[in-house]
Amino acid sequence: MRKVLTSLFLLASTAIAAPGDKLFVSGSVVNIREKPAASAGIVAKVSRGQELMEFGREGDWIAVGVVGTGKDGYIHQSLVSGTPPQADATAQTTAEYERFAAAFRQLNDSIHKQYGIRLFSGSSYKGDGIVEITATADWIGSAADNQSSSLQTVYQLWDAAEGTGLPIAVYVVDKAGRPLARLARR
Repeated sequence: MRKVLTSLFLLASTAIAAPGDKLFVSGSVVNIREKPAASAGIVAKVSRGQELMEFGREGDWIAVGVVGTGKDGYIHQSLVSGTPPQADATAQTTAEYERFAAAFRQLNDSIHKQYGIRLFSGSSYKGDGIVEITATADWIGSAADNQSSSLQTVYQLWDAAEGTGLPIAVYVVDKAGRPLARLARR
């Protein structure tokens, strides 16, 4: 009987943790590492709910691919779940994003004060080094070189606030969420 129970347990745990399985980040902001060690270099930062694809396991570490990004590395098993977390009422952010958001608001307010226009209506952190900003009609209607210049300025704010040298991106979307422009470092 004990042998049967042990076999059933092993089968169940194998079904739960197998290459190709979908996993979801359960920590608020988590590092994906180059190697299966807490001291290994950081490949990417992912946020709660980010979908991962399991490639294999090494002790307490799981080799994963970050779905939709092409990045892969290792994450500690305590930081993932087999089911997506319930949606939070507020988006998860990082200290780096909070620094960026404050500088972004200040820039937007300064432009409004000086020129009487608002180029962007807000920003949000999408995880994995990606910031999304929502353009207003003022930005959409401006000349291409002005759009490019303002996007470069926002990107520089994000780069300074994020500060790790890891890949980052700023996406500009319209109020319906349709992509308009992006600037990224890979």
